[in-house]
Amino acid sequence: LLGKRLKKQDSESEEELEFPKGVNGMLLDLGVSSHQINTGERGFAFMKDGPLDMRMDSNSTTAAVSSLTAADICNEFDEATLISLLRTYGDEPRARRIASAIIESRPLHTTT
Repeated sequence: LLGKRLKKQDSESEEELEFPKGVNGMLLDLGVSSHQINTGERGFAFMKDGPLDMRMDSNSTTAAVSSLTAADICNEFDEATLISLLRTYGDEPRARRIASAIIESRPLHTTT
């Protein structure tokens, strides 16, 4: 549940979050389930062997869904791009160290 304060990502200040009349909070479905994380074949589980996939819908063939797997990104993207992805989408302060470890560990094919 969200509280009464919300910090905008691009702002230094906290702002009061206004809920519609009669609403005290929100419950959000963030789209990841234990099935996706606990099933090795999905490519998200680090404790179970599986392909390094990490796509939400690995069976989709529509143009709207990327065919890039996590293995593709880890094995083909250059270090600067990996750093940028980790910082931008992962908010990762150790992006440079992680990207370097990915480069040194190539080729990567599984989650373990």
